[in-house]
Amino acid sequence: MNALRTVPVMLDIARRIEKLSPNAHLINFSNPSGIIAEALLNHTDVKVIGLCNCFINMHASIKENLGTADFDYEYVGLNHLSWITSVTVNGENILESLGKPVSMKNIPNLDYDDELLASVPAIPSPYLGYFYLKEAQLKKCLEAEKTRGEICVEIEESLLKQYEDPALEIKPKELMLRGGALYSTAAVSIADAIENDKNEYHVAGVKNNGSLPFMEDNDVIEAKCLVNNKGAFPVKLKNEINPYIKGLMQSVKAYERLTVKAAMTGSRADALAALMVHPLIGDFDKAKLVLDDMLKANAEYIHRGFNE
Repeated sequence: MNALRTVPVMLDIARRIEKLSPNAHLINFSNPSGIIAEALLNHTDVKVIGLCNCFINMHASIKENLGTADFDYEYVGLNHLSWITSVTVNGENILESLGKPVSMKNIPNLDYDDELLASVPAIPSPYLGYFYLKEAQLKKCLEAEKTRGEICVEIEESLLKQYEDPALEIKPKELMLRGGALYSTAAVSIADAIENDKNEYHVAGVKNNGSLPFMEDNDVIEAKCLVNNKGAFPVKLKNEINPYIKGLMQSVKAYERLTVKAAMTGSRADALAALMVHPLIGDFDKAKLVLDDMLKANAEYIHRGFNE
């Protein structure tokens, strides 16, 4: 529903960029970041780069673990569905020695079993907990005193009240609870790399363009990219990708494509198909119930075709 509300708004912004500043780069954090990038890169001419703070937190965790930033890595996935598939120090892949994955403030912590991690030998982004241990995550959510959305409303109400005070001179502690750590670092770093033609490596949401042979060229992926004043360009991976990763990426990408189509056309059929193909739903009865409720609740913010 976030996508159905936001894609039309972002398309409108992109159309204005096309007219007013066609050579500009649009660095997008608006969620759902991967679906927004999928829509804009395939339906506008704007130079869009999708960003998320997920990788930069994963990278920081590895840096802290090793005590150095002097390592290379391979990274593959979609936004909120990604893995670090190798960590190389002095030519040696030390991935297996790095221990448990990093957690994030906005995701309930789960203890990954060693056998689970060995079955897909890669460091998963924190969001993979929803896929690896769906029932355990659902149980935690249902048993929680408040939903994450309710918690965020309370955090933001407190923040807005504090921001009304012109004497505020410190960063409110509530920001640490919101789940956006290192966003500014990611954004400023990639803008710097573009503006100053640095030829640096950053993780970003871009078109696949042949970098992953099991995905379509026009699919927007989240990848390690070479970034310079021409934009961000995905780097081809050297190591083979686990079949689990390939299959999950393909099914979630089908969901993203259908969601973009639904957001642009108001097609209930495409919205329903999107939910049915997503691994976290994958059931007609569940998909129909949630879609009926959410289309009604969001009627004034989405394509009018949904409610005709």
